[in-house]
Amino acid sequence: MEPSSVRRAVRSVAPALLAGLCLVLLVTLCARLRLGLAPSAFLCLLVIVLVSPEVGTAASLALSLVGVVSLLVIRSPPRAQPSTTMFADAAILAAFEASAVVTIIRESRRRRALEDVRAVRNDLRLAIDTIPTIVWTTTPDGTVDFMNRAWRDFTGITGEDAVRGRWVESLHPEEAAWVQSTRNGAIAAGRAYELDARLRRSDGSYRWVLRRAVPLRNEQGEIVKWYGTGTDIDDLKRAEVALRESEAYLAEAQRLSKTGSFGWDLSRSGLRWSEETFGIFEYDPRGDTPTIEHVLRRVHPEDLRAVLDVLDRVTHDKEDWDLDHRLLMPDGRVKHVHVVARAARHPVGVEFIGAVMDVTATRRAQREARRARERVLAARFTAALEERTRLAREIHDTLLQGFTGVALQLTAVARRTGDTQTAAALGDVIGMAERTLDDARQAVWDLRAPAMAAGPFPAALREVAENAVRGTDLTLDFQAVGVERPLLEQVEAAAARVLQESIANTIKHAAARSVRVRLSYGTRSLRLSISDDGKGFQVDPAFRAYGGHWGLLGMKERVAELHGTLTVRSAPGRGTTVALRIPDRMAAATATHG
Repeated sequence: MEPSSVRRAVRSVAPALLAGLCLVLLVTLCARLRLGLAPSAFLCLLVIVLVSPEVGTAASLALSLVGVVSLLVIRSPPRAQPSTTMFADAAILAAFEASAVVTIIRESRRRRALEDVRAVRNDLRLAIDTIPTIVWTTTPDGTVDFMNRAWRDFTGITGEDAVRGRWVESLHPEEAAWVQSTRNGAIAAGRAYELDARLRRSDGSYRWVLRRAVPLRNEQGEIVKWYGTGTDIDDLKRAEVALRESEAYLAEAQRLSKTGSFGWDLSRSGLRWSEETFGIFEYDPRGDTPTIEHVLRRVHPEDLRAVLDVLDRVTHDKEDWDLDHRLLMPDGRVKHVHVVARAARHPVGVEFIGAVMDVTATRRAQREARRARERVLAARFTAALEERTRLAREIHDTLLQGFTGVALQLTAVARRTGDTQTAAALGDVIGMAERTLDDARQAVWDLRAPAMAAGPFPAALREVAENAVRGTDLTLDFQAVGVERPLLEQVEAAAARVLQESIANTIKHAAARSVRVRLSYGTRSLRLSISDDGKGFQVDPAFRAYGGHWGLLGMKERVAELHGTLTVRSAPGRGTTVALRIPDRMAAATATHG
């Protein structure tokens, strides 16, 4: 056996042996003093009661047996006593043993209860010292009487020093007076309190700590104790500061870029808007809870159907979406917005996370850039028309006049000559000259801009068509539809030239009975179609076989300069249709909507 085990055994057995010896000596003393059995038994019971808490239950029971044996030893021999005395002695011994056993059992239970209470208290103290939270208690007047180990580890101030009031030294100098004032006011009012304050660590740095304290009251409602905790929330505070800074940066970025964010959870009717989104839709974030109805109230009436269609589609498909539309503000202003949203799926449904961008300034800039391009194009087109007109005039006044004079001279020579062969040759030359003059006149006609009558464009275009068919057997059917609006001069010229060229080709090649002209003002374009019921032909996609030197090929090039399209549809025996389309951004002389 190890020496330590021997020592523990000796320490546990020694009190019992000493108590047994004392019990024997006590019985011997009582015998010498002739105290009698009852007093001796009482004294022995008293000794057992006194030593029982120290020696334990088993040793106490053993001592009670030692006491009974000792009392029997000092008892007189049975033959020397009457029977009544024997019964009385037996009763005394039985009462002694019963009293001893009852006392020992009660003491054992009391000792076990005390040990349990001590164990619970130790476990509680261990738990309080182990948890990573500062715990303290104070008396009803606020005097600190306990600080756990977390306090000592955090601040480096011992519990004894804290009890003496040094806990105040751990407070940040800027907050010490405020913390003590708040704490003292709550204690005086008897109410729980909570506050955030910086606390100095043992290394001298300060960290944010959330302090909470509540009072413990007795049955009469009197405060008997205050219990408090301190939780390190420095990381949370730093995260809150970083979050506030991030939100501030985001809000400023949204304000500068005019971009708001939103969240739309399909399981709820409400929306979540950023401050900039409220600003774009011009609602008050303090009084308005945004819903889809708030959005639809601001949608421009002309775009409402398209927006509703998109909303219906995304609520059914639950896919990403984007949309461009206009907003109509209460004061009549129009805003252009671009909306982008991504579907985020979670266990209970789908939420759209998106952004709404106010692109009004961008749209205005695009319109201004488009108008500038149109002005440049108009200037170039006007300059080209002026140059063509000048060239036509120069050609007419010089080359054509001179060539006409040559043809007349050749005709006069042919009439005077008597040589038939020479006259025939001169006739061929004159015929070639006349054909060349026709081609030159056609070229000059193509170079010049068509003369348009003053007044509304549909009426002027009708007059062009009527002039083109005058003197022929063609029946003209002219119709204009849509709301008339101002057009650029080069657009009117291109439309008139296409009409003239188309009717001229119909007269020359189609053998048609009627021609139908339709002028249409659409919402996004200007359209002109010229159809005949002639014999038709096989369409050449390259436009290489129509008209003179300029013809429809020249018209197609002019229309292309206006970003428009010119198409020819025809088939043998089915007539011909020439269709012109010019987009509104090029056709309109002024913007029709903002």
